[in-house]
Amino acid sequence: MTIERLDPFIPMDSNTDLLTSSHLPAPDYVRGFLMYGGSVGHDCVGYETPTDPASGLPLPVLPIAAPASSTPAEIVNFHHHFHPRPSLINDGEAGVALRVSRGQYLPKWLHDHHHNYFAGPKVPQARDAKFRTCVLACAGVIPDHAIDFSGYDGPKLIRMTPYQYAQVATTIAHEGFRKLDGGITYRNWIGAFFANYAIEQSFENEVNPLVIEQFLETTNEVRKLRLGKFMLKAAINAAVVPVKPVFNDLWQEGLVSKRQRDLDRVVKSYFIRSRRQDYIPALDEKLRLAA
Repeated sequence: MTIERLDPFIPMDSNTDLLTSSHLPAPDYVRGFLMYGGSVGHDCVGYETPTDPASGLPLPVLPIAAPASSTPAEIVNFHHHFHPRPSLINDGEAGVALRVSRGQYLPKWLHDHHHNYFAGPKVPQARDAKFRTCVLACAGVIPDHAIDFSGYDGPKLIRMTPYQYAQVATTIAHEGFRKLDGGITYRNWIGAFFANYAIEQSFENEVNPLVIEQFLETTNEVRKLRLGKFMLKAAINAAVVPVKPVFNDLWQEGLVSKRQRDLDRVVKSYFIRSRRQDYIPALDEKLRLAA
C-alpha cells in the first residue's frame, strides 16, 4: 500500500487487503515525536481510521507494552473509536449515540499514538446505517483485525491471534456504561436514539388494531405506558430485523464478545426504566399521524 504525503484527511485505499499487515508512514510533522512520548493532539490531520467491512466498526488498538520514554504506562484513559468529537456531536442524537457506543481503555501514550496517525473513521451517513453500527457495537461485536503500534515503522494492520483477541476484548467498553454525576447519561443517549429510530419503523401491522386504538384513546397514564411498552417492543423487533443476518454471521465467526444473542434485548437494555415515559409522546404522535 502506497500513500503519498498527507492532505488534511486522506482515506485509506478501499482495496487494501487487511491481511497484508502494511505499515503506515508517519506524517512528516509528527515523525520523531511518536517514540518519545510526544503528542500533537487528538484533532490532528491523518489517515482515515480503518474499519471492519462486515460490521462497519473501527478497528481496535492492540494493547502493547509502553516504551521506556513514554508517559507513565499506568495513566489510562478512554479512546472513542468514533471520532473526532465535534463532527459526531453536531450530528444529533444518532451521532452522539454512535460516538459513545464503542471505545477502549488504553494507556494514554498509546491513545496519543493513535491520534497522531488517524483522523477518524468513515462515519455512516444514513440513519439506518448508524443504527446498525451502533447496535452491533452494543451487542459486543469486535472485529478480528487490530491496529498494531509495536513497530518503529508506523502502525500496521494485523489479524489477531486468539490471545490478542481476548486481550483486546478486556479493553473494549461502551461509554454508555460510564456514570456521570451519579447518572447514566451516556446510556440515555443511546437509548433515546434506539427508541426514536424504532418508533420511526413500520410496525403497526404487527400490533392488534384494538391495542393501538386503546393506546390513543386512554387517559390513564399507567395504562398508556403499559400499552406503549407493548408497542415499543414490536417497533424494536421491526428495527433490528435487517441487522440480524449480519449479527448472526459475526456470531458464527466468533466475533461477538457477549453471550446475549437476542438483539431485541440488546436494544431494550439501553432503555432506562426511569425514562421510558419519555418515549410515549413520540409513539403517540407517530400513531395519530398514521391513523
